[in-house]
Amino acid sequence: MSISRHLANLVDGHAAGPDGYVRLAIDASVWTALAAGCAAGLHDLCALWADGGAMRMALSDSGRGLRAIVSLQTSAGRYPSVAAHHPPALRLERAMRDLHGVQPIGLPDPRPWLDHGRWEVEHPTWGEPGEPTRDSIHGPFPRARCLVEC
Repeated sequence: MSISRHLANLVDGHAAGPDGYVRLAIDASVWTALAAGCAAGLHDLCALWADGGAMRMALSDSGRGLRAIVSLQTSAGRYPSVAAHHPPALRLERAMRDLHGVQPIGLPDPRPWLDHGRWEVEHPTWGEPGEPTRDSIHGPFPRARCLVEC
């Protein structure tokens, strides 16, 4: 059985909150299907963020007046990449990985977006001792040569 990529099918029968968003907890297969739906133009990706042990994605279908925030619990900070299906999510996922240490599985471009090895801390907005580090998540990166006085 195929999982629907349509936001309308997901929110059908669920009431929106006072802000107009339906909030749903979903699994990885629905997360991936919704990302593919963004790529197919079935709905729009409005926002993507890390929130503790969960990833959240805000979606809208303006033609139908639908809005939803879907939540996916990560597995030790790992979750299926949205950018693997919908390239506009690429920089968001790279930035979240640098800031929060979450790891999008299948991310098409593994380079860091914000942290190029010059920060005094790794993942400044997330992490406890013993949790994954920059090098354990995406390998050591050589330091860039400074072209101006640093």
